[in-house]
Amino acid sequence: MSIDPRMMAQLIKLQLLDYTGMTESGSSTSLNGGSDFMDMLQSLMNSSLSEPAAAAQSATAAPAGLNRLAVSAIGSMPIGMAAAPATDASGYASLIKQVAASRGLEESLVNAVIDAESSFNARSVSPAGAKGLMQLMDGTSHSLGVTDPFDPVQNVQAGTQYLANMLNKYGGNKAVALAAYNAGPSRIDSLGIRSDSELMEKYYLLPKETQSYVQKVLHLQQAYR
Repeated sequence: MSIDPRMMAQLIKLQLLDYTGMTESGSSTSLNGGSDFMDMLQSLMNSSLSEPAAAAQSATAAPAGLNRLAVSAIGSMPIGMAAAPATDASGYASLIKQVAASRGLEESLVNAVIDAESSFNARSVSPAGAKGLMQLMDGTSHSLGVTDPFDPVQNVQAGTQYLANMLNKYGGNKAVALAAYNAGPSRIDSLGIRSDSELMEKYYLLPKETQSYVQKVLHLQQAYR
């Protein structure tokens, strides 16, 4: 990858300075700790410049090694979002455990995505029309055979399949998969992003909602472990 880390850091610093995003529900979500973010971003880019790229693996592989850089650089940064998991997650614990295992996904990741998407509200509908626990758009629901997006079983089965598809598509790079889950794979592909290091390189080009979403899910996943 050809990039001047100092220049990219300055660009992203400008992008994130005094940043305030909006969640799908319309509530304000602030991003703080910009200095820490820049330090970690710089470390990530330096590492990606000096280390060989990891071999792509399937979504069923353990993600810890694949996502070491992204999780440390994004997931642990202080952000102005809920640090604790939702209190009503227990009602779907058995379903999530079973479906996550069948998809080869980390249970903590599925919990984090559902928490970030709907706060475990099976009747949730976003302004854009995404529905249910994992906030499926109608087109996604139809393509995955969902007849009732408000049925928790159908919704979680389809949502986890879609998440597993994104992980497989992007070689197990968790941060990229989450960005694609939120913004759509076509937007990620149009930016030429395939790996977590490339995601960080072009982070400032992502929609602010997606920037916030990736951080929130990785942050929440740590709480669910």
